[in-house]
Amino acid sequence: MKTGSPRMWLDLAQLALGAALVASPWYAGFVSEQIPTYSAWGAGAAAALIALLALTAQWRWLPWLMLLTGLWAMAAPWALDFGAVMSATWSHVTIGAALLMAGIADLVWTREPPKTKQTA
Repeated sequence: MKTGSPRMWLDLAQLALGAALVASPWYAGFVSEQIPTYSAWGAGAAAALIALLALTAQWRWLPWLMLLTGLWAMAAPWALDFGAVMSATWSHVTIGAALLMAGIADLVWTREPPKTKQTA
C-alpha cells in the first residue's frame, strides 16, 4: 500500500476507532459493568486487529470483517442486554456506526470497476 493513500488513512482511522472502543469503558465510565466492558474490549480488539491486517495485507474479506465488527458493536447493547447502561450503549453504537461506515468505504475502494465489452 502506498504511503499516504486514502486506503492507508482509512485503515489507520479504523485502528484508532478500535482503540477508542477498547478504551471506552474508562473514558465513558462503565468499567464497573462487566458485560459491556468485555464487549467493548472484544469488539475494539477485533477492529484494531482487522485494521492492522489491512495495513499489511490486501485480503478481500477484511472490509467485510470490519463491516460485521461495526454491526456487532452496534447490536451488542441489545444482544447482550446492557442497553440500560447508556454510556456503554452510546459508545458501542457511535463507534460501531463509524466502523460500519469505514467498512463500507473500504468496500467501495476495493470494488473493481465493471468490465466493459470490447468489440472487435
